[in-house]
Amino acid sequence: MEFRLDTRRVVTSLALTGLFNTIIALFLTHLGFGGGFWINFIFSHSIGLCMCSCILAGHVLVRRPSLIGHVLLLLVTMPAGATAGTFIGARIAGVSFSEILRGRPAPQSLLRPSVVS
Repeated sequence: MEFRLDTRRVVTSLALTGLFNTIIALFLTHLGFGGGFWINFIFSHSIGLCMCSCILAGHVLVRRPSLIGHVLLLLVTMPAGATAGTFIGARIAGVSFSEILRGRPAPQSLLRPSVVS
């Protein structure tokens, strides 16, 4: 399986991932999931871009994976990217890791945008 990774492909992948992540944040907000649009936006972008970056890095490290190699590459990079993105998103959003691990919703202070003067 030939896969050339050039600058154009990386930029296109990241742009499409960003668009898809924004659609996910809008959809989750519409469903009433999470702590509002901005929290969903932060988490969807953190997780999605980390997953995309891990997959692209895997393609750099493994030049010509076979079909089985490509599947294994995705099985390793996708959970790694999702885990890293979840922790990065939590740090940015100010959500404690214990809340994520327990599955509790974000605190009410995160639901309201605050104005810093």
